[in-house]
Amino acid sequence: EMKKLGDVIQVETEKYIKKSDMVEGKYDIYGGGDASGKNNTYNRKDKLIIAKDGVSEKCVRYVEGKFFLNHHGWTFNMLEDTNIKEKYVNYFLLNNQDRIYSLAKGTAQKGINQDNFYNKIQIPIPSIQHQKQIIEEMEKKENLIKTLEKSISDAKTNKIGRRN
Repeated sequence: EMKKLGDVIQVETEKYIKKSDMVEGKYDIYGGGDASGKNNTYNRKDKLIIAKDGVSEKCVRYVEGKFFLNHHGWTFNMLEDTNIKEKYVNYFLLNNQDRIYSLAKGTAQKGINQDNFYNKIQIPIPSIQHQKQIIEEMEKKENLIKTLEKSISDAKTNKIGRRN
């Protein structure tokens, strides 16, 4: 079964915050791209962010831990009675950034219209059991990538240490 994103999720954003209203702190600030500063408060934890303004090809990212989301990004909540796992939606969106990016319009700074996001992207809805299998397989791949990245980092550190 295929469903429009708007039939399974509800995006959430934050109000506009000026730099002068931010107080330097320990929480990264996210919105349209990579972390753009720090704040002393947070408003999200362990969430997928979809850039809606200042959109680049890497317009979807998962942030672990507490962070501050500004008005340039969306997080989402699952709609009730969807029979779909949030982690499955996370992996779907992460693996379909090119489709999301293709919705972005504008010249200097691209932006995504919420109605287009809700209606122009469809998500396949397999059984809960199949969703769990997909999530498990993706988690295995993520763990392998993290292990390989750590090995590469360790090898670089050891190589630099041997030069000294």
